[in-house]
Amino acid sequence: DRNIIRTKLECQRLAKANAKYWTSFVTLTYEENFTDISASKKHLHNFVRQVTRIKPDFRYLCIIEFQKRGAIHYHLLTNLSPQDNNIIVPQKSNKKYYDVKQWKKGFSGYEDVSGDIKKIVGYISKYMSKECDDRLFGVRRYSYSKNLDRPVTSYIDTSDSKQLEYLQRLLKDKTTIYENTYRDKYDDEVFFKEFRTL
Repeated sequence: DRNIIRTKLECQRLAKANAKYWTSFVTLTYEENFTDISASKKHLHNFVRQVTRIKPDFRYLCIIEFQKRGAIHYHLLTNLSPQDNNIIVPQKSNKKYYDVKQWKKGFSGYEDVSGDIKKIVGYISKYMSKECDDRLFGVRRYSYSKNLDRPVTSYIDTSDSKQLEYLQRLLKDKTTIYENTYRDKYDDEVFFKEFRTL
């Protein structure tokens, strides 16, 4: 359970650290009821390689999931947009909606999330907060491009008055968007608060 919680938090932090890049939410689905994780990861790798050839600065954060019918599918935050018209193309049946041209294994979906941090974090929270599927035991639940910014962790000693003052100045006028209490791997109680900075 602790590993699952840690994985979810790592994924959320990575999504938030790169919020300025995300413009779209992409879903990749198999037409057939494809369940082979190892083969599927190769399909995803080939997809990423093809997209990166066209858009060298392609950024993504990808979560693997099983659909109710049993097929694997992927949810990605990306920096793709309809301006990438060799990648994002209008659907033949409805020009208001878009597909991802390089996904050849079934269906794809595209949704604009430009500048909507709530929607961005909401997507990640939705898919990472589901119970861990036994079929994904031992499988990394998310992957990402190497060009993403990494979240930075800083530590402050609140028993030191100068550091405590610094923290108070840093958080002054910031809005709390989430708070929780949980136990860490050493069974110590942790008070978690998240503030809006964007």
